[in-house]
Amino acid sequence: LDAFFGGVIPQVTAPITVTETSDTSDSLTESNPSSAVSTPIPTRQPVSPSSEAGLVLNSDTFVNLAQALDDSKGDIDSKLFLYLTPDYQWIPSTVYRYDDFLESLKIMSEIGVAEKLFYTGENVDNGYIYGLINVAAFLAQSMKETIQYDACDENS
Repeated sequence: LDAFFGGVIPQVTAPITVTETSDTSDSLTESNPSSAVSTPIPTRQPVSPSSEAGLVLNSDTFVNLAQALDDSKGDIDSKLFLYLTPDYQWIPSTVYRYDDFLESLKIMSEIGVAEKLFYTGENVDNGYIYGLINVAAFLAQSMKETIQYDACDENS
């Protein structure tokens, strides 16, 4: 884990709980895809605004990118993160959710993997649009590889 977190492993301080539901079916419903399991979002290690990561997350570019994505949150969950059922119906993913995606985007923009960060745009007027294009390309590839199957790993 050291390699992924640059020697500082994030601390998870929120307990993970599983909530029982009255739904006896094994599948989640289209109207409430998160009805089966309720887990709190883990808290991330605080980021100093003056650190390299803080400068990325607090930059106008990232703030504008996140705001543009937040403005489309409902559509992302209900129209983009869809998977194809065996009955050839497109329904909201039980694995991919906007809130998790945004949290992952923050991590990949500030910490990254193998010293590579997710490109979120340029520090110029409307530079966040370049980041949105990168997000669109990433999501298109993710849809092709995993989202359409509601899977957590590429299908080989």
